[in-house]
Amino acid sequence: MKEFISSAESEGIPNTYYHYTNVYEKDIIAKSMAEAGGKFDIIIEDSCHFLETQINVIESVHPYLKQGGILIIEDIYPIIKNKDGRGHGDYLEEEIQEAIEPFKQYYSNIVLVSSQHKYKYTGLYGDVRMLVLYK
Repeated sequence: MKEFISSAESEGIPNTYYHYTNVYEKDIIAKSMAEAGGKFDIIIEDSCHFLETQINVIESVHPYLKQGGILIIEDIYPIIKNKDGRGHGDYLEEEIQEAIEPFKQYYSNIVLVSSQHKYKYTGLYGDVRMLVLYK
């Protein structure tokens, strides 16, 4: 993983920061955000794509997001496997809404996006979605 971060950093995109963290542990996510320093306009979660870890990020990063900032949770798979290899069924919009309900108080708008275009490729994962949370 760290080689991916090094590769991204080598592109030299201004005002862009990369930080490795453990999305299975909410306290480690918060510690990583505090170490990164300040508040951010945009935070993009691109980790293991398990709904449980995506919820950990949603819960943990809101204090580090500026008012008017955007949190992007990408690759919400309709069918995935847990870290123990057991399969999950389809993550229906209702299931996602239920999972984020406790954190809606921190965000002014939450949109589940399903993009359809000719360049879309999601392999065997079906309709991969993205959750965009506005603070």
